[in-house]
Amino acid sequence: MRTLLNTVALEPNRWTPDHVPAFDLARDLLPAIREAGFRHVEVWQYHVSRQTPDETKAVREAADRLGLDFPVVGAYPQFHLEGPPEEASRAERFAVLDRAALLGARWVKFFFGRVKGGEITPRQLELTTARVAEWVACGRAKNLSFCVELHLGTIFDPYAYGRQYLAAHPDLGLRICYQPYGGQKTEDCIRTVRELGREIVHAHFSGENASGRCRLADAALDWRAIVAGLKKANPEFLPSIEFIPGGFQPKERPFDLRPALEDARADAQFLDSLLA
Repeated sequence: MRTLLNTVALEPNRWTPDHVPAFDLARDLLPAIREAGFRHVEVWQYHVSRQTPDETKAVREAADRLGLDFPVVGAYPQFHLEGPPEEASRAERFAVLDRAALLGARWVKFFFGRVKGGEITPRQLELTTARVAEWVACGRAKNLSFCVELHLGTIFDPYAYGRQYLAAHPDLGLRICYQPYGGQKTEDCIRTVRELGREIVHAHFSGENASGRCRLADAALDWRAIVAGLKKANPEFLPSIEFIPGGFQPKERPFDLRPALEDARADAQFLDSLLA
């Protein structure tokens, strides 16, 4: 399949405060992902960022044996902190680059900070600009490229602010990971995709309708029309399944990978059919 599976889709601890993974990437997830038919994996930062280099090398070796690769690693850095919190944040964001390089990733998809563009202070903006430039330069020295996820709570909140920021800093060479903002309608999504054009190198997919999480074919958004727009914008973009209904299971019982992977496979087959 062309479509990637984001490992965050299979992680029940994705939004816990400490982000400690419930599953081991090499032992638990990669064999199951391969059995579901995937060949390409987007890695959630916390599945690798706290590993030792040798542990990450073991993940790469396990993937090689299974015929899997890691085109994208997702990162969630903070750039505005100061003092001891910044020391810890700095160590973590640079560790992500090391692990991405060890996995053989081509792209780092990242949240552009964790402060809304509409609320960022001059001091926070100064720190963010300097630290992003340093971080990106370090990644490029490791043959990594960078794309920014369109997401609320980041410099792309509001969208117009993020667009203005990237236009003012072309030296960063950042591209876009497209995903709809909450509350957008299909026509809004198509308009944004048309505006971004070839800047889009990656896209996240998840389905929702009035009943909650669902497969893409049943979503309120017309993903068929949005994918057509994405194909026109950049035929080589990397599609990735981010969330699936089976990825949200009751906390009181053990997480079952099987229904989650069935949903992921169905969504990937749906996307692949649109991309063919």
